[in-house]
Amino acid sequence: MITDRLENLTRYRFEDPNMEEARKFLLTFDVMSLERKRHDIKGDEIFMNHRDAMQIPLTEARFEAHERYVDIHITLKGTDFIRTTEKRNLVHTTEYDRENDFILGDYDGAHYTDSYIGEGSFGIYFPEDAHLVNASPGELQNVEKFIVKVKIR
Repeated sequence: MITDRLENLTRYRFEDPNMEEARKFLLTFDVMSLERKRHDIKGDEIFMNHRDAMQIPLTEARFEAHERYVDIHITLKGTDFIRTTEKRNLVHTTEYDRENDFILGDYDGAHYTDSYIGEGSFGIYFPEDAHLVNASPGELQNVEKFIVKVKIR
């Protein structure tokens, strides 16, 4: 897991060629001004979805995790809350959905990280990072964001 501001992406380099291509895309375009729609960057290997949704109470949310894709969440409006733990901590998991590359699960332990990702900031979640999204431990708000999906090679 990495969280930072978009302007700091110049500090990062990735060994995975798709991750590096996604980083370069995010540095080339003013992401905050892009049209609010799906953007195909490299077919099903790198694409960016738009999401505009009201958060749900933290107690109603589940963690998600992936095997083949990295998620890059970029907050456009509001403050995104994402709780992260290691995928191996999850219990009561669903069967892996191969077509959509995710499992859902729960975790009630104390080994997690809470991130509040403000406008113009991002969070990167690798396959080992289970992340609980679209929820809030406090007052619920609408959050608009892009989620870049990057297939790991």
